[in-house]
Amino acid sequence: MAIEVRIPTILRTYTDGQKAVEGKGDTLADLLADLDGRHPGLRGRLVTEVDPDLVHDCLEIAQERHKAFLRLNG
Repeated sequence: MAIEVRIPTILRTYTDGQKAVEGKGDTLADLLADLDGRHPGLRGRLVTEVDPDLVHDCLEIAQERHKAFLRLNG
């Protein structure tokens, strides 16, 4: 399944200026690996050595917000 990932302006140099890109993966690690294969260097900017769980936490929050939005706007 393709997953749309929105790219912040500061990281668009890794995606040839694209505001959103698609990636595939059953897990967050798989998705990040796929994105890095398509857009080399992107994963390194999303996951830091200091706190590799930061992206995971942000995505969990975004997923919960998305679920809430769907419930409200069915």
